[in-house]
Amino acid sequence: MNNSYPLSSASDFEVMTIGPLAHFEQKLLLKLYMPIVGDKVVSLYQTLYALVEDGSFESNIEKHEKIIKLMHLRSLERFYDLRIKLEAIGLLEVYYKDGFYVYYLKKPLDVESFFNNLELSTLLEYQIGQKEYEKCYFELMMRKLDVNKFAKITHHFDEVYEIEASDNIYISQTTFNNLNNGIVVTNKDFDFNQFMILTSAHDIIKPEYFSDQTFIDAIKRYSFLYKLNPEQMKDVVILACNEKKEVDYEALRLAAKKLYDKKAEKLGVIPRNLTKPSSVSDNKLIKYLDTASPTDFVKNKSGVALISSEIEMFDRLLKDTGISVGVLNVLIGQVLTFDNLHGEIPSYNYFLKIINTWKRAGIKTTADAIAYVSKKSKVTKASNKVQKGVPDWYQGYLDDLNQTKENEKKLKNDTVDLEELRAFFKPTDKE
Repeated sequence: MNNSYPLSSASDFEVMTIGPLAHFEQKLLLKLYMPIVGDKVVSLYQTLYALVEDGSFESNIEKHEKIIKLMHLRSLERFYDLRIKLEAIGLLEVYYKDGFYVYYLKKPLDVESFFNNLELSTLLEYQIGQKEYEKCYFELMMRKLDVNKFAKITHHFDEVYEIEASDNIYISQTTFNNLNNGIVVTNKDFDFNQFMILTSAHDIIKPEYFSDQTFIDAIKRYSFLYKLNPEQMKDVVILACNEKKEVDYEALRLAAKKLYDKKAEKLGVIPRNLTKPSSVSDNKLIKYLDTASPTDFVKNKSGVALISSEIEMFDRLLKDTGISVGVLNVLIGQVLTFDNLHGEIPSYNYFLKIINTWKRAGIKTTADAIAYVSKKSKVTKASNKVQKGVPDWYQGYLDDLNQTKENEKKLKNDTVDLEELRAFFKPTDKE
């Protein structure tokens, strides 16, 4: 177990929930999630839920030893392995402070959201086969009545109630919700207030977007990846909204990409930064790697700006694999040193294979990645290999490249091969 935060059998934790699971949600958990992650992972989810008493939203403070005994687990390491799978599948968020853990359980996605999620639906099909997948899909998705053929006559809240202002009403700032939000980029350096003022001045989108977490996350994500300031993001939003003042999120992504391409033409090639880190333990280096976007890192490393399609690829890698920006930057830095690539950015699958190799090696943090790369570099220099730093599987990768490309055409938009994700969730230890 390679956990950055101290975890022992005596560590305290508390479970928080959004409320009890409905019977149908229990059914979704067993039918859709369990084939992917295995019964032990689902059992951990149910055990944590059971610690919250009926009518409450949080449990008593417990010690991890209790979970290990309740589930008859062999070790704390086994618990951690099950826990991170719950995190990866979107059913658990973990919070930590001063030796205390909070486990916030999230409800399963609704049926439509699950089957519209490419990764989850594909993993399910891999696990249960196409025939069972189709049977499950029709059982859960199909309705006897097509509600779209009916007129929607539901009343809105403001048609029924009037709201009176009162100094005695306070709104909680809690940001928990019971759905999966995907990977969120905080981008603390982005001045969202300035962006909001600039955008509001043009009156191009509905005011409620500025409090919509999906919109906020999208703005921060694309401003981070494409290095756009509030003024530029305002221009991106102008291109992505319609006459009804609604934002098209796909148009938002394309507009950010287009603006980056236009900006990159003016930037051209920038001077190379020849400064090298002095040691693995350098906290400044780790802080830089954890906060720099791949765009900035590659500029500083090679002196050449990324093209927008490469930024999109790195964005997909962050979403699909769940690795941190810091680990990805270390990986990019290593790949750029491979002689056989001549400084070019390779394909998605090339990076994916290395990432999964690193995951199997237990790399979770930026410091882990730096130490791993440094160790590999020393071993490589001691050998007589011509292709320094090239993984053992690289030649096989070249041999299978054409076949891989053929397989990729079967999925829209160069969809990721999810075999490695499947292997990650598949239980390997017998209890």
